[in-house]
Amino acid sequence: MRSSHLCSLLNLSLPTLFAMSLQGCVLSDPAIEVPVAGEGSGGAGLTEGGAIGMGAMEVGAMEVGAMEAGAMEMGAMEAGAVMSGGDEGYCTPGEKITTCTICGPDASHIKPKSDPECEPVSCDALTTYRLENQEDGGQACIRVRATPAEGSCRVLGYCHTTTQTACELNEPEQIYKVYPGCGTQSGCDSTASPTFTQNPIGSTCHTWGRCEATGCTVSAPCGRLQNAAGGDRNELCEDTDTQCKVSVNTAQLGAEVTCLTYCTSGNMNCVGAWQSNGGCQQGASIACDQRASNPICACE
Repeated sequence: MRSSHLCSLLNLSLPTLFAMSLQGCVLSDPAIEVPVAGEGSGGAGLTEGGAIGMGAMEVGAMEVGAMEAGAMEMGAMEAGAVMSGGDEGYCTPGEKITTCTICGPDASHIKPKSDPECEPVSCDALTTYRLENQEDGGQACIRVRATPAEGSCRVLGYCHTTTQTACELNEPEQIYKVYPGCGTQSGCDSTASPTFTQNPIGSTCHTWGRCEATGCTVSAPCGRLQNAAGGDRNELCEDTDTQCKVSVNTAQLGAEVTCLTYCTSGNMNCVGAWQSNGGCQQGASIACDQRASNPICACE
């Protein structure tokens, strides 16, 4: 007796085909009769038919696998993910992969400038100072400042962790200038943080001068007397564009002097003379040719 049970590949799903093959169904052309197991030589035919069925099942499984893989690719595409040409695999552009690593437009891994996970690195220890003498007589404090490099990521996957890579040295800059007699400074040496003070504009400097923005200056009239008798041991009392009033320290000269003699020593004329009540405190008026101890002389 021959079996009339034939299995068609048409319109049957893979699970159905597999179940039917287990029940003894033969996958073959419907026009060909295939022996049923146990009837003469039909057993061999069944075996062959079963092999054909299993082969069809394997092909179907491959097709299903391909469809599932395609579905995964479609899902990734719908999610905005792309696959790189290298080993990185799928990722969404802009997505953070790990420290200092993000997904690039073509799914390659790229390094961002910064990453919040990176710990800040202080560059203060690399900042240096030096004091330079200037041609105008001032002293300038020069700073070479170390500042953090742009971004906290050193290379792909790694943060800056040392000052050697995390810091950059800027161009030297002058942070202040002081003039002798018009200000003081300390520090400004190697890594020592400097401090300084500036005297007010117009204050006396070096006995004879006045502090200006450009340093300690002396007017032309007083400049003539700066090297006169007694020099800068005398005290400058008044300094104008045309007149210079000085308290003359005769103790340094060893004798009394007249204001006429004093003013003449600076190629100037005496226009007033006074006794001194101490320094620039004016006492009684005296004649320009009258000898006095520590007189106050007005010269122009």
